[in-house]
Amino acid sequence: MIDLNNFHEHIQALSAHDWDSLFSLLPEIEQTKNFTEPIVHKEAGEGILILPAYSDAEIVSKFMDVVFRLELSPVFDWTSWEEGRQMLSVPNPGFDELDIVTLCKLFTVIIRQNRFFEGFLAFNFENGNIQAIIRSLQKQVQV
Repeated sequence: MIDLNNFHEHIQALSAHDWDSLFSLLPEIEQTKNFTEPIVHKEAGEGILILPAYSDAEIVSKFMDVVFRLELSPVFDWTSWEEGRQMLSVPNPGFDELDIVTLCKLFTVIIRQNRFFEGFLAFNFENGNIQAIIRSLQKQVQV
């Protein structure tokens, strides 16, 4: 993972081919209806309650693999970044107005927040935030 102070240089070093590995996910993301899949459990025994569990859909794993391989999730104090949290909580937050570094910071918030609130990543696929961020990145990178 790249520290935010060095992140701009890292972004500049990515090739068009690198970025295409992210952008090529858009059609599959847009065709996906469910971003989580239920995990089926066998009965654990009499009187034992098993809560439902879910795993990420394959496209979510592909997205995470690309983000980690390209190191598109900068390291910074995301828990204190109130502006980012607010952007992710409103409909149509206007991602096209943000620069590449800020868009990638949103990836960090979504991915890290998912560790504390399971399902936050899938929720951001379902509400279109992930797709909108990728499209905004694509507009800026492919200029």
